[in-house]
Amino acid sequence: TSLFDNIAYKLLRDFPISLGSDIVGRTNPFAPIGSDSTPGVQPPLVQTIQPGKVTSTTAELGAQITLPDTVTTSVVFEYGTSDTFGSATTPVVVTKSTTTLVTINNLSPDTLYYVRAVAVRGSTTTIGNTNSFTTTKK
Repeated sequence: TSLFDNIAYKLLRDFPISLGSDIVGRTNPFAPIGSDSTPGVQPPLVQTIQPGKVTSTTAELGAQITLPDTVTTSVVFEYGTSDTFGSATTPVVVTKSTTTLVTINNLSPDTLYYVRAVAVRGSTTTIGNTNSFTTTKK
């Protein structure tokens, strides 16, 4: 029990690290690329909406998703301080045309960010337009 009384033990903190993403992949990952998509079916349309409710550390990201059917589609927002992004939100699963909103936290004040929506269904990825926003000063 002396271990639990040790100051070094009491100072330990949990800092979880995300490993990969939760994007739902293909139904059969071993099938040839494109074989799990139905011929003639339109891919989803993705339009990234200009971010709103921007503060010094948060922003609300949005996208208009237009689906041609009810096939499950995962939507993520890629964002970062350059147009190569670097961060992504947790996937939102949609099965119908809708507007998807996600709030991101822990942004830096007075900083320019780039964002785009990405829809994934099966082996098809549709990338939306890129928008930018600047967080407010603290």
